[in-house]
This record gives sequence, C-alpha cells and structure tokens, in this order.
Amino acid sequence: MSNRPLHVTMISETFHPFVGGVAAQLQASAVALVERGLKVSIITKQIGESPQREEFRGLEVYRIPAHGSRAIASPKYVLGVLQQLRQLRPDVIHAHELLLPTTAAVLAKAMFRIPLIVTVHASGPAIGEVARLRRAQLGLPRWALLKKYVDAFVAISKVTDQDLAEAGVPAEKRIAIPIGIDMHRFAPVDDCQKRLFRQQLGLDDVPTVIYTGRLSSEKRVQTLVELWPTLRQRRPMAQLVLVGSGVQRAELQQRAGEGIRFVGDQEEVAPWLQAADIFVMPSVSEGFSLSTLEAFAVGLPCIATTVGAIPEFIVHGENGWLVPPDDVTALQRALLTMLEDRALRLKFGAVARGAVVERYTIQHVAQQLAALYQKVSQEGTDGR
Repeated sequence: MSNRPLHVTMISETFHPFVGGVAAQLQASAVALVERGLKVSIITKQIGESPQREEFRGLEVYRIPAHGSRAIASPKYVLGVLQQLRQLRPDVIHAHELLLPTTAAVLAKAMFRIPLIVTVHASGPAIGEVARLRRAQLGLPRWALLKKYVDAFVAISKVTDQDLAEAGVPAEKRIAIPIGIDMHRFAPVDDCQKRLFRQQLGLDDVPTVIYTGRLSSEKRVQTLVELWPTLRQRRPMAQLVLVGSGVQRAELQQRAGEGIRFVGDQEEVAPWLQAADIFVMPSVSEGFSLSTLEAFAVGLPCIATTVGAIPEFIVHGENGWLVPPDDVTALQRALLTMLEDRALRLKFGAVARGAVVERYTIQHVAQQLAALYQKVSQEGTDGR
C-alpha cells in the first residue's frame, strides 16, 4: 500500500475567480479536503485573463482555454479536460454538473479506467440537470452511458435524489451528501459588529433586508423591487440590499425606488450577510439554495419560498418563514412581520444557526466525500 495521499481531480465549468453557485461550493469542499490530507486538483474553464495553471489555497488549478461559441468552446473544453487527465491520472474523478463536465469525465473513465463520481447540483423539472440532459440532443443515450459509467451520483438534497431515482439510477449508486458551509466565515455577529460592517460596506445603519444570488427572472428579484415602495410606507427607513448580478440588473436598477442598493457580485459575501437583519429568497425555481443556507449559518432570520431543497432545512414558524412562490401578498406580509418583530428575528436566527451546525458544516461534508472517494478508489483498484 502506498502512503501517498489520495488524489482527486474535480471537473467544473466554473471555479475561482468566478463567484457563487457551484464555484463557491466546489472551492469550500476542495479546500476542506486538502485540510484532511487529500491531494485535490481542479480542471475548469479559463475566464478572461485568469492563469491557465495556478496554485490556489492548496489546490492545483488547471484552466482550459475554451473561448468562442458553444459549438466551438465545448469540444475544446472536453479535449482539454481529457489531455489534462491523461497527465494527472488521479485516483478519482469528481465531476460537478451533469452536462459538459460529466461528458468529459465519462470519456475519461472509458479511456483511463479512473473511478468516477458525479455531483448533481440543480434539481426539478425546469432547471434540473437530469431533466435538462434528458431533453438535450441524444439525451437518452447519453443518460444511459452515465448510468453505466458513473460509479456514484452525489445527491445534495432529497429533491435531487428523487430526480435521480425517477431517471433509473439504482439506490446503491445514489449517495446523499449535502452542501457544506464554512462555519468560521459564516458566523453570527453582535449588534455592535453589525453596525461596524454596515459602516465599512457603505450601508445606512437602518433595518436591512438582503438578497444574495443571480438577478434573473426565476429568482423573482423584480417582485422585491416592485413591493418595496409599499413596504416602505410602513417601514420608511428599511433598506433592501441586492448582492449579485445577472441579465436583469440594468432593468431592475431602472425600476428601483428609494431604499434599494445594488452592490453587484462580491467575492466575500459573509460580511454583507452579517451587516443585515433579514434574508429573503423569493425564487420560483431553486436547486439547493446555497445562499439561503449561508444566511442560516450567519444566524439571519430567513424568508424563502417553498421550492427546491429549501423546505428541507427551513421549518416554517420554527427557524424561518416559508411563503408560496409568486405569492406577493404573503411575501410582503412576512417581510413586514419580520421587520416589526425583533424577538421573532432573534428566535429564528438562533435556531437557524443550530440547524446548519447539526447537518451542514463543511468539515462534515468533507469527511463524507473523503470516505466516498476511498470506497470507489478501492473498488476501482479491485476491479482492475
């Protein structure tokens, strides 16, 4: 038996310096795995002028230059991934998302006989990866290849697991491992520290509601912008802080009234959450909603819709407030109630933090991933 560390190569279309989403989840878990003694390399797409090779927080990062239209960039990316894997020859490949990263990973599995794990991040009939792949060109034969070659599918939520089960993935190949949060970065602060963060971030020291995520139609940020003037008639000092960017940003800024701040993408989102009083997620389509879980970890009271995995960690009236998607009246009522009831905010925030500590710490997630890597690596060795 070799004493060298287990080597895992993760494949993702996005990674640092990309902010948020899968990139943020991948970075947190990869760094935690390195801290556990594993060797982790990342193969991703090059963004802008980011370096093609980089040492980043203990990780070896390889960025594939795959620019141009999708028809040109996708084959370039797949070929680049295969060339890099031929050189790296890791013990385990871990692909993130079912489409392009997994396509490259399946080809690598067939060529190099390296055990393959895939994490499915988005779920549901609209944006879910399983549904999108099955609708894609040659989707059904591609899905058949995945079921044959992938050694384990990681389901980050019950909704994701259901998608995989309905697509015919057997129970023994479906492994439940949730998203993890760095509880040191995302930690509650007292009122004094909250005011300091507001000052440092250029925010007014007033009751603050925050949203973090993409500014796109399915997130329904436009609903927040539209209801805000009515809400400020009752709470005239309240401010709404929108962290993130997207296709709707210019339109939303044109429509926004007083008391709404657009601050764009932020590489470090924790201080913005720590500066706020309430988190809101009005989306009509979610996978796991890492943003909501990060707000939970900070100890923010959360108002969110009953979509995706959100009801798996928000229990209405116990650690947060759930509203039906696209119910503007219910959303406005929840915001007003939370703004006017400090005791309720404190209660929800304290219980929310405890729920994350119990199930979603990044150290616990890394432990589960390391055990899975060891298992599939050993099975792959036994089978060769």
